[in-house]
Formats: sequence, C-alpha cells, structure tokens
Amino acid sequence: AKSSVSNKRIQTGDKSVGTKSVLRALRQCPNVFYDADWASKYYGNRLQDCRMDPGETSHKRGFSLLELIIAVTIIMILAAVTAPKMVSVISDIKLRYSATDLAGLLQTCRMQAVRKNTFYGVQPTPLPQGNTGYFVNLNGAAYAAGDPLVVLGMATVISQGAGSGAPNEAAFLAGLGFITVAGAVVPSFNARGLPCVPLANTCPQIPGQGFVLFLQRTTPLGGARWAAVVVNASGRVQVWSCDTQGNWLQR
Repeated sequence: AKSSVSNKRIQTGDKSVGTKSVLRALRQCPNVFYDADWASKYYGNRLQDCRMDPGETSHKRGFSLLELIIAVTIIMILAAVTAPKMVSVISDIKLRYSATDLAGLLQTCRMQAVRKNTFYGVQPTPLPQGNTGYFVNLNGAAYAAGDPLVVLGMATVISQGAGSGAPNEAAFLAGLGFITVAGAVVPSFNARGLPCVPLANTCPQIPGQGFVLFLQRTTPLGGARWAAVVVNASGRVQVWSCDTQGNWLQR
C-alpha cells in the first residue's frame, strides 16, 4: 500500500517522522513490521504492534474472569455428581477383593484337610493393627506363624449364618438349597473335603448343611455394601455380591 511515510523509515526508527504520519501509515499498511520497543519509546502507547492482524491478536488473549468462573462452576458440579458414585464403586471393589480372598482361604483349608487326611477350620484372630484376620488353624486354635492368613480392612465386618442384617437375607439363604450351620461353629472341612462341624477331636459331616459368611463394608458416605462367601453342602466355595436393589448375584 502507498503511504506518505516511508516503510523503511518506520522500521528503522526515524525520530523525524511525526506520530500522526506514523499512525496514518500503519492504518494503510496494517501488516508493516516495525520495532515495538522503538515505537513505545518515541511514540508512547498510541502505537500498536502491527506484526499480527487483529484477528490473530484476539485468538491469543487469555480467559476472562467470567469464563474462568463458569469453567470452575462446571467442574465443581461434575465433581459433586460423580464423587458419590466413585466412592461406591471403590467400596464395591474392595469388598469383592475381601470376599475373594476369604473364599481362597476356605479353599486352601479344604485342600489342606484332604492332603493331610484330617480336618481344619478357618477362624478369626485379632491383629496388632486393630483389624481382624482369618487363618487356617493348621497348628491349633491360636494363630501361629506359617498359618495361611487373610487380613481384612478396618471397614469390613464378617457375620456368619442368619441374623447378619444383610438385604433379603432370608430369601437368599432359602435359595441356596441347604441348611446354614449356626454362626458359632467354625467353618471346617473334613478329610473328604466336605463341610463338617468340629466336635472334640472329630469333625463329622452333617448331610445337607453348609456355611455362609456375610461381609459388610461401610462406605465413607455412610452406606453399606454386602457380599457373601458360601460353602455349600458338597464343599464348593462360592462368592456372592448384593447390588443396591438387594439382589444377590453369584460371582
């Protein structure tokens, strides 16, 4: 574009060029490159850097305060909606792990009883950390080093047999197809790998009976999640979980 002011003089910082002439030249040639430091020194803030067009400049501006407030508000709303769901999912996963570990311990007890042609049971034991562990009583009624052990979290509580308070407990137990042994009896297996009730130095099997251990975990938001480990009358170990509607599903 033509101008009364030389582009070369503007670029090199000629002080003899008047402010109005420079502004007029820049209006006619908006993409003319000039030294921004020189312009600021001799012409003040009335000159703008013409190294980029107005459209490009608008794309490089920062967030306004209103935009920042809107973004933070949306993030907080999403966090408030998803946080309880995430807490429930995490509690369900931890409870399922505990149930699976306990089921594995019962299976270990069963295999040891068959291998050594005797009977063993799974008993609770307090731990120094304040939580509870369950162990296979290979060396007697008290836990000893070397006994298979499963450590439960502080928020997990186990109840055996009826009366646990689990959702739809009566219907769940009735649907298992066997009689549940009373909660005071140590879940045990005889030399044939079948559930039995310890009595002095023997462990006779009572046909048609099995064990059910309910696991309850309290969530940080105050709710409760439930699972169950079942030893049926043939000695098979199963893991069940309860959904939020009270339905029991085998895992």
